[in-house]
Amino acid sequence: MSPYARMMKKVEKTDECWLFTGALDQNGHGNVRVFRNGRWSCTKAHRISFEVHHGPVPDGKVVRHRCDVRNCVNPDHLVAGTSRENTRDMIDRNRGRNQYGAWSGKKVPIDADCPF
Repeated sequence: MSPYARMMKKVEKTDECWLFTGALDQNGHGNVRVFRNGRWSCTKAHRISFEVHHGPVPDGKVVRHRCDVRNCVNPDHLVAGTSRENTRDMIDRNRGRNQYGAWSGKKVPIDADCPF
C-alpha cells in the first residue's frame, strides 16, 4: 500500500480541513512512515499530500498551510513556498510563540525600530 493510501486511512475530513489523526511530531505535524532506499523513515503527512496532488516540492521550498492547521492534509490548503514566507505567515497570523513577556525570560526591547 502506498504511503498516501496508508495516510488517508488516518484522515478525518471536516467541512474545511482534512485532519491527519495518526502520529504527530512535537510541532503537531503528521508523520507517515515511508520505505525508501531500503530503509524506513518518516515523512510529513502534508508533504505527501502535496506531492500526490501538486507534484514534487520544488528545490529550496517547503510546504505551507494556508489554513494554519498543522495536521491538515487537504491539498487545497497546501502551497509551496520558502521558509521565509512560512515564517512571515507565522508572524502575520500571530501563530508563533510569544517572543517577549513574563514566560519567555526576555524583556521587551526598547528599540523603536524593532519590526515586531
